[in-house]
Amino acid sequence: MDVDVQQEQKIIIKFLVTEGVESAEIHRTLSAVFKSDTLSRSRGFEWGAHFHSGRQSVGDHDRAGALHTAITDQNISQVESCTVADRRVTVREIANKMSLVLLIQSSMSIVNFSKYLPDWSQSN
Repeated sequence: MDVDVQQEQKIIIKFLVTEGVESAEIHRTLSAVFKSDTLSRSRGFEWGAHFHSGRQSVGDHDRAGALHTAITDQNISQVESCTVADRRVTVREIANKMSLVLLIQSSMSIVNFSKYLPDWSQSN
């Protein structure tokens, strides 16, 4: 589903909630207009409850979790340099050289390598 379509629906839900329209009627209206791109019934009801309780923003709140602050151009070039200099270098060795902490395994296509490397986070 397109993000813009979701935003449109949230705006409509916000408007209809302020007009006093019931959640079930809001969902029927959205379904008639947006067809298969309609927010799920439960998601629409959740947004209706948020707006009914006074929420003004139709955007999502920031979520908790580790930020990927170590994916920088400088770190990418350092990883490239390490792997070009020694094709047998391990992920752990790269992490130690760069003072990075290993988090989880994922594809590091950002540096155009076909092998799998981890996501990184700066260590303190």
